[in-house]
Amino acid sequence: MSRGTDATGPYVLLQFAPPPGDPDVQFRVQRQVTGAPAWMPVSPWLDAGSTTFRDRGVSPTGGYTYRVQAMDSAGNVGNFTAPRPAP
Repeated sequence: MSRGTDATGPYVLLQFAPPPGDPDVQFRVQRQVTGAPAWMPVSPWLDAGSTTFRDRGVSPTGGYTYRVQAMDSAGNVGNFTAPRPAP
């Protein structure tokens, strides 16, 4: 996970990898603002094979924590990953 800024503004870049043998996994991402109790969805189910997501709904100095959930090609949805703070 990393932060950056480009011509369209600040972002947090998340990277993830499908489990071995299942390249068609889809991912979705949720974000929690530091101090807020709720998790907010920041992506729909991403296209199968996607391995990155750029969250553009951030401020350059905001505190954010992310978690990711996977769904395999059969529609089985896994648990969210352990929350990870943005750098």
